[in-house]
Amino acid sequence: MKRTRIVDTIACAFDAIEIACDLIGKSNRKGGYLCVTDNLGQLITLTQIGQVPDKKKPKYAQFAQEKAVRLSKHSQHVSSWQSRNPREDMWGGAIRSSQFIFSFSGLPEEWDEACTLVIAHDVGELDNIEFNAIARISQNQFAASLKKSVAEID
Repeated sequence: MKRTRIVDTIACAFDAIEIACDLIGKSNRKGGYLCVTDNLGQLITLTQIGQVPDKKKPKYAQFAQEKAVRLSKHSQHVSSWQSRNPREDMWGGAIRSSQFIFSFSGLPEEWDEACTLVIAHDVGELDNIEFNAIARISQNQFAASLKKSVAEID
């Protein structure tokens, strides 16, 4: 991923996370960690987006990376929801595009995934069909409204 693509991805993430936090409403969660890897799970960037309490930073960073690495190990999966296991602290919130895995941790689980879907779509890594197919896997009820809200500011 070229430097300009990384910058564009992070800029999209700031927009998506800010809007998601507004849509969530009264919540103490106002940010988290965006992790982007290649499809083999090799880290490209791990970036804090928004406000994260100091005591939550290690947890959210670790979860964002775990989701991406786990998804990379399931080459037929397009969503970390497909290998989700709450008993093992394995959550949804990562999605696969043709070239990259986008993962976020810090918001409620469905919002983590909604944000990654919107970020990947906004940077041209997912088309509408792929976006909708992945959202259907987890029955994500927030992805479409977040996508629409982010599109309105572009």
